[in-house]
Amino acid sequence: MNNSLEEQFRNATSEEQRAAVAGDINCPINVLDMILNHDVSPIVVRAAINNPSTPSDLAHIGQQRYPTLVGTFEERKPWHDLLKKSQTDVDRIEIAERTDCPVWLLEIMIKEDASATVVETAMNNPNTTDALKYIANSRIQELLRPDTSTLCPIPWNHLEVQQNGDLRVCCMCIYEPFGKLEKDGQMANIKNTTLDEARNLPMIKELRKSMINGEKHSMCKQCWDHEAVGLPSKRKSMLKIYGDEGWTLSDPDGTINTREFPLTYLDIRFGNLCNLACRSCGPSDSSLWVDDYLKLSGQETATMLYYNRKEYKITKINNKAEIITDPEDFTWYEQDKFWEEIDAHAKYIDRLYFTGGEPSINKTHFKLLEYLIEKGYSKHITLEYNSNMVAIPEKLYGWWEQFESVGIGCSIDGINEYANYIRPPSEWEVLEKNLDRMGYSGSEKVKASISTTISIYNIFHFLEITKWLLDKKYTNIDAVASFHMLEGPEYMNVQALPLETKELVIQEYEKFFDELEVNHSRKRSLFFRRAFSGILTHMMSKDLSDKLPKLKIATQKVDELRGQSLANTIPWLAKILENIG
Repeated sequence: MNNSLEEQFRNATSEEQRAAVAGDINCPINVLDMILNHDVSPIVVRAAINNPSTPSDLAHIGQQRYPTLVGTFEERKPWHDLLKKSQTDVDRIEIAERTDCPVWLLEIMIKEDASATVVETAMNNPNTTDALKYIANSRIQELLRPDTSTLCPIPWNHLEVQQNGDLRVCCMCIYEPFGKLEKDGQMANIKNTTLDEARNLPMIKELRKSMINGEKHSMCKQCWDHEAVGLPSKRKSMLKIYGDEGWTLSDPDGTINTREFPLTYLDIRFGNLCNLACRSCGPSDSSLWVDDYLKLSGQETATMLYYNRKEYKITKINNKAEIITDPEDFTWYEQDKFWEEIDAHAKYIDRLYFTGGEPSINKTHFKLLEYLIEKGYSKHITLEYNSNMVAIPEKLYGWWEQFESVGIGCSIDGINEYANYIRPPSEWEVLEKNLDRMGYSGSEKVKASISTTISIYNIFHFLEITKWLLDKKYTNIDAVASFHMLEGPEYMNVQALPLETKELVIQEYEKFFDELEVNHSRKRSLFFRRAFSGILTHMMSKDLSDKLPKLKIATQKVDELRGQSLANTIPWLAKILENIG
């Protein structure tokens, strides 16, 4: 009751409302104290004096103030009435502009008016004190602040350099136009565009402007979709790290001064060199996929469409399948221009994200770490990785200790036989050994998490990964696996499962939650129920079961090519596909 009255008083918009709270017998003492010591209305103060709950010492203070307030009130009443009669911003602006407007009224307008224009006008009145001007500046920023539910720091402080050197807004832009930046009608590439130029190209400026205006831009659809069903999103995770203040340094059209707002977060993908050929991947991200891609095409020369923007040909050269590229594509990082860009921005960078290909086998990645350590920049840089954990050189652990912190997302989509089937040619024994090395390292700098891509292949198996991880009790790998939902290809999306199978998935997850409550605690059960609820909501949010014929064909082709068997590894899914025409 008392808390409710205190809230009513703080939200009161009229003298009458404040007086009603002041006279209530249940009014909290702290509110009565505030009224009797600070309120400027004699009506409100009188109501508090007469309240039987008011302690005598507080009532005495009110009685001493009351006569002065009556006199002051009479003097102020005409101004109060004038302000009360004002119906529009224009009316209040006219009051704030008057050279005879008293300071106490300017203070009310600065502290309470909901219009930034009115507050700014009051701030510029010659009667306004320096202290009030300071308050006014803060309030103007607050009132002009856009709807933070649509803001994300990524368009302000981040860029991605793709495997072929193209520049992109964010890796979460998985729908057309994929966040790929254009310059003079062509793809902006690290070879022809500086990072500073890229940060003010039309697409990224338009995205900033959209966010400032409180719009949910279609380019960011994956984050909006994930948040709608309770899944984690990159937008929210970056907001926790960087906040949402970038908009304050933007021009109305989304332009930023790159000197005042330097690039701090860079996603670098040093080509497609990789030691795995995961089922949901392809030749643009994995060099091991190039030969399989050509064989699966059944042609002497295959076409690879890179993000629907650029075609690459794949053919055999000296009996080895190769991507035919423009000069320096997929090797852009060997050019001086890239290192000049690093020289220009490294002192401002506080976060680097590496993925693949596979960064742990990439020599240019090693070269960059050594450069940052040698220059002394590493101390203020956080490294983030997505690594398949197949081969982590011991020297990396030594280098990592020179950085502020290191976070490893271990791409583990299955354990035991699932590991090799989904992400060949990995061997589970090797993976687990490398995970143990990291998980029990005791490092204060290096922390990791199991990062699972949940697809139609492992939606049930993810529970086995979770149980395995809980049993390992790692010190440097989180006990709870992080995950993201595979969106494409659509036929591998969990939304492609038949409805009856989806219902079985829900039953298995419910069974898992119940087992946790019995074997561990209700608290742990509730934690995992909340953490995994987004998986099930996402799965049920769309029906893509018409894509199952494509899954059947694609799986059979890859199985035949690689000598694998869906029936031996994932029999429940093989049975579903048997009945697909």
